[in-house]
Amino acid sequence: MAILSFGQLTFPEPASIRMQSSSHIVLSEIMFDPIGSEAYHEFVEIYNLSETDSIDLTGWSIGDEASFDEIVDAGEGLMLPPGAFGLILDSGYMDNSNSYDELIPESAVLFTISGATFGRNGWTNSSPKTVTLRDSSGQIVESYEYSIGNSPGHSDEKIDLRGGNDPSNWADSRSQLGTPGGMNSVSPLRKDLAISKVKIMPNPAPCGEPAEIQLTISNEGLESVEQIEIVVFVDSNLDSIAQEGETIYAEQLSDQNLAAGDTTEITFQLPIFQSGFFELSITIWTAEDQDPNNNFNRNLLKVGYPQRSIVINEIMYRPSGDEPEWLELFSRSTDQVQIQDWKLVEVLTGKEFLISEGNTIIDPGRYLVVAGDSTLPVNPAVTLLVPAAFPSLNNDEEHVQLIDYANTVIDELFYSAGWGGDTGVSLERINPDFTSQDSSNWASSASPFGSTPGEGNSVFVAVLPSDAVLSASPNPFSPDGDGNEDVTIIQYDLPLTTAFVSLKIFDVMGREIRDLLNAAPSGSHREVIWDGRKNDGERASLGVYIMFLEALNQRMGVIKQVKKTIVVAGKL
Repeated sequence: MAILSFGQLTFPEPASIRMQSSSHIVLSEIMFDPIGSEAYHEFVEIYNLSETDSIDLTGWSIGDEASFDEIVDAGEGLMLPPGAFGLILDSGYMDNSNSYDELIPESAVLFTISGATFGRNGWTNSSPKTVTLRDSSGQIVESYEYSIGNSPGHSDEKIDLRGGNDPSNWADSRSQLGTPGGMNSVSPLRKDLAISKVKIMPNPAPCGEPAEIQLTISNEGLESVEQIEIVVFVDSNLDSIAQEGETIYAEQLSDQNLAAGDTTEITFQLPIFQSGFFELSITIWTAEDQDPNNNFNRNLLKVGYPQRSIVINEIMYRPSGDEPEWLELFSRSTDQVQIQDWKLVEVLTGKEFLISEGNTIIDPGRYLVVAGDSTLPVNPAVTLLVPAAFPSLNNDEEHVQLIDYANTVIDELFYSAGWGGDTGVSLERINPDFTSQDSSNWASSASPFGSTPGEGNSVFVAVLPSDAVLSASPNPFSPDGDGNEDVTIIQYDLPLTTAFVSLKIFDVMGREIRDLLNAAPSGSHREVIWDGRKNDGERASLGVYIMFLEALNQRMGVIKQVKKTIVVAGKL
C-alpha cells in the first residue's frame, strides 16, 4: 500500500475516495490581520483529520456571527483528501496578489469564497470574532474565536490539530505571513531539538577566570533523540557559522534517549578568554531535525580587565569658579580597553556613578577624561565623557575606586589635601607605573594652566637623575636677530619629582641680569628659552654668563643648586 505524508502525519493511501463524516474537518489557522490589503490577504486554513476518507466540501460555508459565504472551487475541486490542508483564500486574491504563492505547498487544496470578504466585512482586527464552519446541511462543524493583538502578518495557529479550540490550543504564528496550506509553525514536529536556556557563569567574568556554560536542551518533537552535537564558537564575523579557528568547544553526546517533551542540562567549562567582549554562539544538532531555527543561541560574554590596566592619572577636586570637577584616566594596557558599564565609586559615601553606557574604548597609552559637565576644554583627539551623574569630590580625604563591568577594582585613589592640588590646580600622578596609594607619586600640577587634562602630566618622570643637571643648547648662541641661533634652550633635570624652581642669569661680576623662573612649580624636567635679553629688555653684551638654578622640595626638605656657564657670542 502506498503512503501519503502531510507535514508530521503519515497515513495509508485510501483504496478509493469515500465521503465520510464532516467532523473530521477542523479549523487550523486564521489570518485576520494580514500584511497588505485586507481585501485580498485574509485566509482560513482547514485540515482533514481522517486517515482514510476524503471530504466533499460542496455546499459548505464559512463566516462570522453576521454573514456566511459558500466555499467555492478555486480550480482544484471541492474534495479535501485525508491528512490534507485546505486553504480558503479571499475571493480577490487570485487576481490581485501572489504574496502566499511561494509558501503554499503543492499538497494543499485551494478554495475561495462566494462573497467579496469573509463574514460581513472581513475579519476585524479591533475585536475578536468567531470563525464558524458549516457543512452542506447547515450544521456547525467548527467554530473558533480568534484572539487579537497579533503582530501584523502573524496568524492564529492551532497547536494540536486533534485538540479542541480553547485558547490554550492556539498561538500566534511564529512565521510572518503564517503557514498557509502547510504545517503550523506552533505545532510539534517529528524531530525538533531546541536550546531552551543558556546560562553563562559568571558573566561578566573577571580577568583570568574561566566561564562556565549551563546549557538546557529540550526535545520539542514527537520522537525521542539519541545523539546530540554541541558546538560553541566565537562568532567574530557575526555570520552565525562556525568558521575555522572560531570553535572553542565541541562535544558529541551519544545514547541520550531524550524522550519527547524531556529536557537535559549540560554544563561545561570554557577556556580562559582575554579581556573584552565576545559574541559567543552555540549550536546543537541532531539527525533529521525539522526546525533549525531553535538550534542556535547567541550570548555576549564579557571578560574583565587586569588591575591597573587603566589608572587614575589626574584629578581636579577643587576647580576654580564654575569649572567642573573631573578626573583623567590613562591606559597602561597594550590592548584596547572597553569601558562600557565601568563605574566610579565614592567609597566614603558608597555612591556609584556609571562612567559610560555606550561603546567607549581607550587605546593603549591614551587618555580619557571624565568630567562633571562638558564645559571642560579638552583636546578634540581625547575622549571626554560626561556621565549622567558625577561624584562631588571632597577637597580633603577622598577615596575613589574605578571598577570595571566584572566588578574588579581596576584602580583606586585615597588622597588628602596634603598630597597636592589646590584651587584651580589639579593633583597629578608622577608616574602611571608606580602605585596609586603612595603620596610621593602625586603632586600639584606644574602646568602654567594649573592642569593637563588629556595630556601628559606636567610632573611626569620616568627615572630620576642621581643629581641635578643643567645645560643649554646651543651654547654659545648669538642673539643678533639674524634668525640663526638667536635663542638658547636651557633645560634641567632634577632628582626630585616636584619642586619650586628659580632660574637666573648672572654676569661674571655676580650681578643678576635676567630672572627666567622665580619659585615656579615644576616637575623633574623642564625647558626654558632665553633670548639673550636682560630684565630691562636690552640685549646682553657679548661674553660669558652664569646660569644659576635653585630647586626646593618643601615636603622632602631638599634644596638643589647648580651653576653652569653660557656664552653670548657674535658672528665673525
